[in-house]
Amino acid sequence: MQHPLVGTLQLSCHTLAVPLRDQFLVCLTAERGSSSHDALRLLSVVGTQDMSGTKANG
Repeated sequence: MQHPLVGTLQLSCHTLAVPLRDQFLVCLTAERGSSSHDALRLLSVVGTQDMSGTKANG
């Protein structure tokens, strides 16, 4: 998978189908200690950062 912020991610994909429903649970995971694992950890905080340089009113 190619992510625009962290680049290439090597992920395992596991899918769980719900019987008699049109629903699926898809889990993407990275091997612990891999560069993809580190990139996913980085992405978990990137979305919480305000890189715009502006401060919120309040």
